[in-house]
Amino acid sequence: EVRQILHDHFNVEFDARFVGSKDAIDCVPLDCLGPCHQQHADGHEKLAAQALRMGDVTLPIYAFKDQFSMFVPYMRVLPNVRLSNIIGHVFLDFVEDYGCVPIQLTTDKGSEVSDMICCHER
Repeated sequence: EVRQILHDHFNVEFDARFVGSKDAIDCVPLDCLGPCHQQHADGHEKLAAQALRMGDVTLPIYAFKDQFSMFVPYMRVLPNVRLSNIIGHVFLDFVEDYGCVPIQLTTDKGSEVSDMICCHER
């Protein structure tokens, strides 16, 4: 019922947002040389206090995902995933545990990755 009312009053907008009405982005296969070539790293706060509803209990997670295998080789629950020194230390632990430094490291542009980027570039 709501959809029909919106369609009756905003028909032009419905046509503009219809699947296939826009120019599609060309999809190309991802290029990766092999394991540990490209790692994606990000923090996840999906299990924060609001989600858990257990008072002040939170479970912030930081993880690395390998582009080649789509495997998550390294995931840790940390006290805080927003501090750059903690994330830098997690990166060094990852390198020590797996014995390799990824050729390419893909992250967001958050302030917490500054120490990790410095370690990766040296």
